[in-house]
Amino acid sequence: MVVRTELLGAVEGSDALSTEDLRREVEEIRNEVDLREHARENGYQIVSMNAGEEPPLGATPVNAGEGELKYTNGDTYKGEIVNNLRHGKGRHLCSTGDYYDGSWRFDKREGHGSMVFASKLRYEGDWKDDKAHGHGVCYYPNGQRYEGEWEKDQKWGWGKLEIPVAEGEANVKWESYEGEWSNNAMDGRGRYTFVDGSYYEGEYKQGQRTKGKFVSSDESIEYTGGWKDNMRHGFGTFFQNGVQKYFGEWRKDLKHGRGKCEYSDGVAYDGDWVGDKMQGTGKWTFGGEKYEGGFGDNKREGDGTCTYDDGSRYQGAWKDGKRHGKGKHLFSNGDLYEGDWKDDERDGKGACKYHNGDRYQGEWKANRREGHGVCVFQDGTKYRGEWVGDKWVQSSADPEFTKVFGPGLAQGTAGAKTVFGIQAYDEDQNKRLCGGDAFCCTLEGPAEVHADVVDHGDGTYAIQYTAELSGDYELFITIGDDELVGSSPYQVKILPGKPCPKRCTVSGSGLRSARAGVVSEFYVEARDEHKNLCVGSAPDMKLGVSITSAAGAIEADVEPRQDGTFRCSYTPVQIGFYRIEISSGRDLIGSSPYSLEVEVSSREKAEEPVPDVIAKWGSIAQAEYAADGDSDGWDSEPEEKETAEEKYVREHPDVAVVDNLEDMWKVGRYQAEKKALERKEKERRLAELRQRLEKKYKNNV
Repeated sequence: MVVRTELLGAVEGSDALSTEDLRREVEEIRNEVDLREHARENGYQIVSMNAGEEPPLGATPVNAGEGELKYTNGDTYKGEIVNNLRHGKGRHLCSTGDYYDGSWRFDKREGHGSMVFASKLRYEGDWKDDKAHGHGVCYYPNGQRYEGEWEKDQKWGWGKLEIPVAEGEANVKWESYEGEWSNNAMDGRGRYTFVDGSYYEGEYKQGQRTKGKFVSSDESIEYTGGWKDNMRHGFGTFFQNGVQKYFGEWRKDLKHGRGKCEYSDGVAYDGDWVGDKMQGTGKWTFGGEKYEGGFGDNKREGDGTCTYDDGSRYQGAWKDGKRHGKGKHLFSNGDLYEGDWKDDERDGKGACKYHNGDRYQGEWKANRREGHGVCVFQDGTKYRGEWVGDKWVQSSADPEFTKVFGPGLAQGTAGAKTVFGIQAYDEDQNKRLCGGDAFCCTLEGPAEVHADVVDHGDGTYAIQYTAELSGDYELFITIGDDELVGSSPYQVKILPGKPCPKRCTVSGSGLRSARAGVVSEFYVEARDEHKNLCVGSAPDMKLGVSITSAAGAIEADVEPRQDGTFRCSYTPVQIGFYRIEISSGRDLIGSSPYSLEVEVSSREKAEEPVPDVIAKWGSIAQAEYAADGDSDGWDSEPEEKETAEEKYVREHPDVAVVDNLEDMWKVGRYQAEKKALERKEKERRLAELRQRLEKKYKNNV
């Protein structure tokens, strides 16, 4: 039996309690509860007594209240006490400088309190059984801060740890982990954020990452998969934006095992990896090129087969990424080589079957036949002997026996490619079986033209030249020290090409002026793209000539001539201004269209009165107004009332009202006599038109 002795009495003489009194009352109630729980746990009975009462027989008195305890080691305690036990609120100061300020229960820290160590470690939060337990915040001497759940002085449950990363006293950045803890270590699900903003999110086991995702600060790098010792380990997916994407196995942060990697340049590899390098066996692709076989140090090594994007295929040995050793290669053109390779070239001994039927077996050097070898040509010719630079050793071409053939020896067309050929023969009049002869071809005439010589490598040569100026040339074919070949020089005639409308020229007085009733003419010279006159025959070009005005059209006669020109003639009937358009198909020729003025004949001109400039400009304006072939509305005025005659014209547009077109030239004079007011208005309108048309017709006024 335990007797609780009241040490703290009620405050007398006041109905209202102070804050301190309230605190004490609450603390007494809490202590009462603690005592009852303690008694129940230990089989005691609680008996409350007032002051002056005698405790029951066998009862143990309990003294509770505030006081101070001093310990032999120099520690001191101030606060609430129950039978010399720290119980309730109190502060314990250790001789080492450590101190605790908070709740106690039967001489143990329990409830909420703050513990500060001389080492500057500080904890503030929940306690149980003298240990940090529940929710609390801990500040570490190294600047770290943890807030979260605790169990028996260990971080346990969910919490967040912040870690300072020093970059100078004025600029401190932080790393942090927020997630599950167990036994003072990151354990379970959580997220670790690094100082640069990158983070890992996933599973932990005793402080080590086991499975999760890492994302860099700029999100350009991402890894999802297994981890060991905080390094990528096991199976995982790695993505690096703009560089690569890898699916496969890892070991100690490196690609190791089986995996597939796709690179941004289109390269893909699926196979074995060792120490972040392609090593073992695998498949490699890039565009149309595919390789399957051995790898070493990121390069093809050992036996493997490669199919190239041109369709060729190699099967055999590789070294340092190159064909090296014994191998077979089928080329895209059908050639098949089987033999020795060195540094990606045919080198050593080997046999080659060519697509044209030739077969060679012998020695090779730097991808060429070099040394001793035997070649059987498609025509059955067989050569056994020495080879140099992929050619068999034979004397050079002899200019006397070498033959020249083809149309380019006699004639060509300006601007067109002209060709002929050369078949080289040696001094014994045998066909040359290899190339290398220094032929030179030049045309001399209206211009000097150098020809291109293409060596086919079999003793034949293709010659091509392009002369732009027509005329007579001499063709010189030489070899070596300017020795003439065949029957050089050859006489070559270069003919003009087809007429080109854009290069044709126009001339003649009939382009600009003519007289009524008198035949006028002009000429069109047909020229090719290089401005050569197309002489020798009638020009091979359709030429169209149209002469039109608002008053009507003039028929033109076009006569092609053997000198490469067209004679264009016409006989105008009415005076006035016309437009001449010369074309071939859709192409205009020369400076088309041309402006033509037809005047009266010499006798009529002598009797002609002073020209009416207003009427002249009226005709120009009318021609411009009727450029589309429709002059309706020319004489209409906005406020003019429609007469019966005008109504008839409007309702019958297909009926010609004026039979004599020459009367159209008198419109201005007639209107001036009949309608003076209308004349003034028209002069104003013509003045506006004159400003707009003056530039266009200034050469014809």
